Amino acid sequence: MRVLAENKRAWHDYEIKEKFIAGLILKGFEVKSAKNKNFSINNAYITFLDGKPFLINSQIPPWQSFNVPQNYDVCRNRELLLRRKEIFRLQVKRRAEKLTIIPLRVLEKNNLIKLEIALVRKKRKYEKKEKIKDREEKKRTERLIKETSIR
Repeated sequence: MRVLAENKRAWHDYEIKEKFIAGLILKGFEVKSAKNKNFSINNAYITFLDGKPFLINSQIPPWQSFNVPQNYDVCRNRELLLRRKEIFRLQVKRRAEKLTIIPLRVLEKNNLIKLEIALVRKKRKYEKKEKIKDREEKKRTERLIKETSIR
């Protein structure tokens, strides 16, 4: 699977509980643009409208500006393709545990555009700081071990 776009802030800002892979309904010129890696999911999220999952606030600029319908909206809502069990599970967990559903990556699998989505909980500021401190501590200890082993 080839990664076409990635939401890099999601790994820092959210605690990922569970991941799913969903199909994405796109128009032809949007597919060309997505395969050309012109896709932004940084501020996007998934919501349910009439029981169907939709990707909201993602941006796919046109691949060729002259080959696009006049009323094309770059940030239009795009429907996701999931199994009924997965949709039900997402809705129940989202309500029960007060989680958010966000896109993590846009993938190309067997010439199809897929979206990796996740149930997430927003991290608190102190959790982010603790993670950074732990990472710096780990780097420092590795550096000390490396220095003592050289001598």
